[in-house]
Amino acid sequence: MKQLWILGLMLMASCFRPVERSSSTVRASAVPPGSDFKVVGYFPTWSGDVESIPYHRLTHINYSFLLPTPDGRLSALEDPERLTQLVQRAHASKVKVLIAIGGWNDGDDSAFVQLAANAAYRQAFVDNVLQFVTTWQLDGVEIDWEYPDGNEVPGFQALMKALSVRLHAKGKLLSAAVTASDFPGSTDPGIISAVDYLNIMVYDLDAPHSSLAAAEKAIVHWKRTEGLNRDKLILGVPFYSRAKGYVAYKDIISKYGASAAASDTANDGLDYNGQPTMRAKTKLARQEAGGVMIWEISQDTADETSLLKTIADEISQPSAIWRQANLTNFTSYPDPGSEECLKYNGCAWAGMFAALPDKQSQSWVKATNIAAVHSADFPQYKLKTLRLRHKSAQIDVKVYDMCADSDCNGCCSENRRPTGFLIDLESYTAQRFGLGDGAIEWTCLDCTK
Repeated sequence: MKQLWILGLMLMASCFRPVERSSSTVRASAVPPGSDFKVVGYFPTWSGDVESIPYHRLTHINYSFLLPTPDGRLSALEDPERLTQLVQRAHASKVKVLIAIGGWNDGDDSAFVQLAANAAYRQAFVDNVLQFVTTWQLDGVEIDWEYPDGNEVPGFQALMKALSVRLHAKGKLLSAAVTASDFPGSTDPGIISAVDYLNIMVYDLDAPHSSLAAAEKAIVHWKRTEGLNRDKLILGVPFYSRAKGYVAYKDIISKYGASAAASDTANDGLDYNGQPTMRAKTKLARQEAGGVMIWEISQDTADETSLLKTIADEISQPSAIWRQANLTNFTSYPDPGSEECLKYNGCAWAGMFAALPDKQSQSWVKATNIAAVHSADFPQYKLKTLRLRHKSAQIDVKVYDMCADSDCNGCCSENRRPTGFLIDLESYTAQRFGLGDGAIEWTCLDCTK
């Protein structure tokens, strides 16, 4: 994780050795030209070979790290030629380069705390950052303050807003690294508005330290609780294990062989993301977020086991086609005397679904995500799984039923308007989705193309 950058300096000669050049590097998969999906790779000052970076598989590189001083200056840049070469090679491949400022720094964020709390130091920092970006022909800045809390939050928010104004006026990007749950709570709507995107660090959590379930939970939190737009949500993934110390993915493959790429655990209990999990996380990010972020790219392999290759391969797959639908809802077990019973013949058909031969219990109905579509569309979508979304809400439903005009004097065709496609949710399912009617987006997860 990028929080370990000081440790990385001490281990430069061992576990953080540069990626070796290899004639077997696979170059078949790349981020599709014109794609809005971001692949953000951190590249540390202490590890990796600039010429070995697979630029064709990245959209952004965060050069990590530069440290601030308490009075708003920036620490001296180590090996300036390295950054010059990185920018030249990245820009030749149409990859943007940002300078990442901060990092874990052994838990010492005192420089950020002091400069952000003082208006004069804060202004000096913004001026110095802008000058650095201009001098080195960079595309933007990543702020990695780990972590502003309590009375430090107002300074952080003021700093980010000031950076946003100056950087955006010059056409430069501003991003920030944040935790999976926004601990300790420094992000607000003002920060979200100030940045171009946020890199969500969904790693160094429980054991395993970066599961698919953790990624799903983080996305739900940031979209629903924090109100982060999907395009600004970049899902962080690790290229390392934390179970028994910090072990780079390439060192796991080197020790255990190519077969370890198909797993998330090695013989001695290492917890990492192998290719299947990385593929699943990338697919999740394509559906729910604006991209993926990697800590860090020098830890990858350069052959068929490459995690960057896995990400690129998944990105190259056809994306989901989202369509509009008009949403309504129905009750499978309506109360006697209700409108559902009297107007739509619901009581006579309680628990019956067109795609199932037998009557279903109310407990099954409560526990199952059930949808109906117009009878004209039913043959195509019978027993298919549809993913529905509205703003930050999302649910997967299966088409067990159809809405027939003969049962309700033409109401099904009427309810198709204005989108031309009707999705009728069972009431328990509609409650879980959080929307009972209105226009939504949908895609079919298991339809043939």
